[in-house]
Amino acid sequence: MNARVKSNNPERTTQTLETAHELSNRTWWSGITAVALSAILFRFYDIGLKPLHHDEGVNAFFLRPLVQEGVFHYDPANYHGPTLPYFSLLSSSIFGLNTFAIRLVPAIFGMGVIVIALTLSSRFGRIGALGSAALLAVSAGGVFHSRYFIHEMMLVFFTLALVVSVLRFLDLRD
Repeated sequence: MNARVKSNNPERTTQTLETAHELSNRTWWSGITAVALSAILFRFYDIGLKPLHHDEGVNAFFLRPLVQEGVFHYDPANYHGPTLPYFSLLSSSIFGLNTFAIRLVPAIFGMGVIVIALTLSSRFGRIGALGSAALLAVSAGGVFHSRYFIHEMMLVFFTLALVVSVLRFLDLRD
């Protein structure tokens, strides 16, 4: 906070204090670039190195017939819905049915979570939005689930998107 603000005009003092905690456009875009590069590095670097975990193998087991035969058999009693396999169908069609292609989908949704966090700058300010995006970009849990072929990152993405949409609706309604 700018402690040297001395003004007999309370409107000007309030304006100065509000802008003292905001970021310039240059700093904002530099911060977004740094966050994006960090998130890309942590999510995509050597994404296919680690062998598939059991949960990933189960999801890949259901993806294979969808890619090769165009058939997806859904069992609501035992497994998640078809969202992950159908999103993965696109990446597997482009890159082939391999570890990189299937892990690409959660990594992209993990990046989407960071983008959604940045859209909250009108509610939390640029510093708050950039800080939350930076923490999401480097958090161990966020990075791990973004590099793992399971449904959780899509759940986080769509849940956060719903919350932000409701907040925007309420803001516009007022």
